[in-house]
Amino acid sequence: MRSRSSAIDDSAWLRDALAELTERERLVLRLRAVDLMTQSAIAGQVGVSQMQVSRILRATLSRLRTRLEAALDSAA
Repeated sequence: MRSRSSAIDDSAWLRDALAELTERERLVLRLRAVDLMTQSAIAGQVGVSQMQVSRILRATLSRLRTRLEAALDSAA
């Protein structure tokens, strides 16, 4: 079971990581992960192609994954 302080550290890490994203990256990520919109629906709302949404998501998630891996390495 995770400790409360660990969960707080995780939320702080995530807040900091999300703050480094551009407004458009945060929007696309929120629409996909929180609002559960399809890439096509996101494309229509953001005004880009579905392929661009796919690329934004892939690049954004890759950056977040790299940052998480670095944070985990430094905590070990």
